[in-house]
Amino acid sequence: MEKRKFRPAELLRSFELVQQYGVASSDGWGREYGPIKVSSGIDGYTITLENRRASVTVNFHNTLSFSTTDRAALESLHRDIANVSRALNEVA
Repeated sequence: MEKRKFRPAELLRSFELVQQYGVASSDGWGREYGPIKVSSGIDGYTITLENRRASVTVNFHNTLSFSTTDRAALESLHRDIANVSRALNEVA
């Protein structure tokens, strides 16, 4: 999985869907839907999407930062985000 397959616009849309249809996370920080948890920074300029193996943060000016360089973890994260987005697009 190449990091460039993560597109800021798609991540922002996925974030909004989980914010709208997800439930409050058990740690009280963010919202969850299935394997994906989303949260935002206090500054309002960063958002993070994560699963149990990895996370991606969309920073100011749509730059991305990742919690890992492990290919399998990134593939898992990308797949989980895509599956959750697909499911929630059917609801929206």
